[in-house]
Amino acid sequence: MSLVVVIGSPVLRIDGVTKAAGPGVSVAAAVARAGGTAELVGRIGDDAAGDALVLDLDRRGIGHAALLRVAGAATPLWGPRDPLSDEVPPAGLPLEPADLDLALRYLPDPAVVVVVDPLPPAALDVVVDGVAFAGARLLVLAFSAGASLPPEVLVVNPPAVVDGAFALAVGRWAAATAASPTGAPSLEAVAEGVGWRRGGSEEADR
Repeated sequence: MSLVVVIGSPVLRIDGVTKAAGPGVSVAAAVARAGGTAELVGRIGDDAAGDALVLDLDRRGIGHAALLRVAGAATPLWGPRDPLSDEVPPAGLPLEPADLDLALRYLPDPAVVVVVDPLPPAALDVVVDGVAFAGARLLVLAFSAGASLPPEVLVVNPPAVVDGAFALAVGRWAAATAASPTGAPSLEAVAEGVGWRRGGSEEADR
């Protein structure tokens, strides 16, 4: 299977609509719209808001087999916006190294893994090891200081809001790379096609 695994805990948006939201969802939805198979890895509460979130993922064709339901935790809600504030969703529930180890064991043989949420070094190490074992491509959009990544990992500092043209570029690149690892276009080529330009300041220092 040409599977794209997107690592990013979602939130439930309740601002006029009720739907799954957050940077990870934006990227996973872009993968699905591009014809790819996306599985979202994250944590949500074992509550009514979590139920509604999962139903919306189903509706949008985003897999959630490795979306962890945490007993006693509340699914983060993104309520009505302040019209004067930026369009930035709240953070999802943080992922631990054990969560990621379990998820990557449950989702064998991914072709591409996209890390959307900032991860502590120990958690990112788990992802790097799992990706290396699967022989997959790894794209990291955000990572914590002190993390050490192999040179073959593609690292991009995302804009303040991972949505719109940026999420679309990442999703299309991931879907194309999963479908044809040796023939996929570069992220820059895909980004140019959707109107997002990757500037030099957005490439992360290692």
